[in-house]
Amino acid sequence: MDFLNLGFRNFKIFMRGSEIYKVYVEDIKKEILKCGLQDFVVFEPFEKKITLKEIYDKFDLVLLLSEYEGFGLPVLEAQSHAIPVACSNIPIFKEVLQETAFYLNPGYNKEELAVFIKEISSEESLKVKIEKGLRNVKRYSWYKMSYDTLSLYTLLLEKKVN
Repeated sequence: MDFLNLGFRNFKIFMRGSEIYKVYVEDIKKEILKCGLQDFVVFEPFEKKITLKEIYDKFDLVLLLSEYEGFGLPVLEAQSHAIPVACSNIPIFKEVLQETAFYLNPGYNKEELAVFIKEISSEESLKVKIEKGLRNVKRYSWYKMSYDTLSLYTLLLEKKVN
């Protein structure tokens, strides 16, 4: 696939995290070479002393195409840093992100992914998703979580006492 013919010019895909699964990472690197994407993909080593702000400041868009997630914290982290999110159309992302993200159905091929990224890259659609994302993350604040947890414990304690 020729990404330049699809209109892609100056973009980078950052792959980051631990290389615990070395065989998996090597398979990804081989696919990147096979697809001619080596100029577009940067593998960042896992760093213990880096802030979320330093990570997300590099990104214009977070793309998380998991087939399974327990919760999907990285997509909320991205939204909290005003980064639009594109992700798999799986139940947990739909529940956590609702209409605040762009969705791609699992089972896509390379061409569908390229067209999807190009379609969501309009400045106006990104701006809308950023605004919605910033509102969405407020549903998951540490304050709200601690308040809800304390309220639940209080309710359970009252039921036990009565």
